[in-house]
Amino acid sequence: MPSDHPRSLNTSDQPSDPSIDASTRVTPPAERGQGDAPTEVTPVIPRPANQAAPAPRAGDSNREPLPLALGEQIAGYRVIAVLGGGSFATVYLAEHEALGKLVALKVSHERGQLPTASDEARRLAELEHDSIVTVYAEEVVPARRLRLISMQYVWGATLKEIIARAAAVPASKRRGMNLLPALSDGGSPSLVLSPALQQQRERFARLSYHDAVFRIAIQLTSALAVAHARGILHLDIKPANILINQAGRPLLADFNLAINASLLEHAHGIGGTLLYMAPEHLDACNPNDPTPPQAINERSDCYSLALVIFELATCQYPFDKQAVANVPLGEAAEAAAAERRQGVPSLATFDPACSRSLDLVLRRALAPDPAKRFESAEDFSHALEAAQQYDTLCSRLPPARWLEACCQHWPRLTMALLAMFPHFVGNVLIIIYPSVTNRSPDDLARYWVPFLSLNALVYAGTVCSVYYFAFPFIRRLRQIEQAAPDSANDADILRSDYSHTLYALLLTGLAAWAVMSLSTIGWLDLHMVLTWLMTVTVVMSYSYFGSELLLVRGFYPRLLVMNHSPRITAKRELRAASSRVSCFKLLAGITPMVGALLLVVPVADAEQLSTVRMLTTALLIFGIIGFMVATTVGGLIQRTIDALSGDIPSDGH
Repeated sequence: MPSDHPRSLNTSDQPSDPSIDASTRVTPPAERGQGDAPTEVTPVIPRPANQAAPAPRAGDSNREPLPLALGEQIAGYRVIAVLGGGSFATVYLAEHEALGKLVALKVSHERGQLPTASDEARRLAELEHDSIVTVYAEEVVPARRLRLISMQYVWGATLKEIIARAAAVPASKRRGMNLLPALSDGGSPSLVLSPALQQQRERFARLSYHDAVFRIAIQLTSALAVAHARGILHLDIKPANILINQAGRPLLADFNLAINASLLEHAHGIGGTLLYMAPEHLDACNPNDPTPPQAINERSDCYSLALVIFELATCQYPFDKQAVANVPLGEAAEAAAAERRQGVPSLATFDPACSRSLDLVLRRALAPDPAKRFESAEDFSHALEAAQQYDTLCSRLPPARWLEACCQHWPRLTMALLAMFPHFVGNVLIIIYPSVTNRSPDDLARYWVPFLSLNALVYAGTVCSVYYFAFPFIRRLRQIEQAAPDSANDADILRSDYSHTLYALLLTGLAAWAVMSLSTIGWLDLHMVLTWLMTVTVVMSYSYFGSELLLVRGFYPRLLVMNHSPRITAKRELRAASSRVSCFKLLAGITPMVGALLLVVPVADAEQLSTVRMLTTALLIFGIIGFMVATTVGGLIQRTIDALSGDIPSDGH
């Protein structure tokens, strides 16, 4: 691409147009060679074939007359309607007469020499992607000094128009259908779609707004990755330069300001739209800033696209548009760059019900420092795919709002109670046994003194264990969430080590059994042995199921949100947890069995028979209830594991 290719700056979110105030649109004169013909135009805005040309607007008197008349035939094309126009070119709906194919025909005047192919046509011809407008051919008409670029005709609307229409719908009621162009504008016959296209449109319409945004975002980042792989920077990504067809597929258009990245150092000026520029792009366009054009790279395009996705997700622009309106270019660029560097916008600020995973991806893509953004559009696309996968996995999680609330608002208290609960259960069992047996005062003294002493030590040890092993997990989790999205690696480390916290809580629960066993040495009998066994099963199973549920259902998904492959990661990391669930279900089943054995064990003192039988019956009932609770909780844990690690069915796209 020649270094003197014209560059045009636009501070509005509209396509370039002479009706925009001169102070908001600048074309650096030093960048125009004598023979250069600026080519910034309105993108292909599809209209029905019988729709009239746009009505004249303020400023149109300064525009050159339309080069072609409706119905005119030129270079094998028949002009049908005007689709749109800019300062230097007009886009028509035309029919290729030999093929009978509708095309978007971009026509511009050439003031200098007529080369065989324009830069824009060459750039678009290199790009093959379903979400990039296709160039079919380029024709030059020397006699009339006209250049014709034949492009894919997209019957639909610009993303800017789509967002404006979606914004009129309450956020809670938006669906995929709100992002589809109308089949008719009300004054024209409805478009008749092919069966395949109609099926795609219906599938898109059934999507949630959240899923529709993800689909459009992933397709656009994938298209941008193809352009970047060819070394092409778009430089003017904005809603007005993106088309949405009738099936909901976005198409990236208007590459007339694009440039090969390797030629940036030779460029005399860089164009774009201030509202959607990255900070470094704004600096390079600021005549008062020494930042060279080489500061712009693929990450700058990704920033612009992230802004577009942000606006699509919230139907709101995150920055102040008035800051760049009707002010000199230097002041507008400086103000916009300063606002972007003040902080990264968050989706949650505009929509509290937004996807946290999408928010984290966009926050990284919108980082003021290019080094903190995704390295490429391909990485950006993969991150969006992972975020959508994460949201799909979370949507399949079994409901547990009470647990989520406890983990969110009282995580330390919840974890401490789960760790201490087995102690209380074990103590109740060991206190009951001597209370219903006729022991001598000396026996009770030998029992209660070590029991109370060891309890004091174990409870102190439990508190220390929870404080030094469990609480740091909570602290690190909160630090990771506050530092997101820059803490993805820390989240991976903490998530993979969550089992260490689980084992610390289990060992804490075992302390209750240790207290009982040590405090009863010297007066063992069969009833006491069975009581020990019941205590072990209660302590271990209750401690496990409560702790595993807390970690797997309450905390683990929160640590998975930034992972690049959440389903595969969860499948690998939770494989051991699935095995543990089965083992501890078996352990929990032993509790009522031990209670049943206690019923049939003979009692030496007949006077104690009724009391002991009543106690063991109560323990048996308690064990059965406990087993049912453990089974329910174990099922909840297993369903959580299956939801996070199970396959996700494809929707056919």
